[in-house]
Amino acid sequence: MPLVALILLLFSSLAAGDVYQKSVFVYGADVRSVGADSFASEMHHKRMSDVMILVKDQSGAYRFDTLDSLIAARDEIDACFKVYAWISTFRDASYSDGWDGDW
Repeated sequence: MPLVALILLLFSSLAAGDVYQKSVFVYGADVRSVGADSFASEMHHKRMSDVMILVKDQSGAYRFDTLDSLIAARDEIDACFKVYAWISTFRDASYSDGWDGDW
């Protein structure tokens, strides 16, 4: 299939609203700043299918309270997006303490 046909197919499906998977990665601090209820409502309104929350805060500690709050807020409004914990250990000071070399 020529590239032009693929592009037209993509845009026609976007215009028709046929996109069923919409995902977002978000910092836990951003969810806490707007509030879990407000964030869940916005994700439901935008028809998100998946939300990944970074559960590590800036100090390097893992916080699952934001994840729990968003799941509770989602269930309260009966939204159908999935919530995932986004766990990152890249350049994690708690893992690399004592490491003398470069990554």
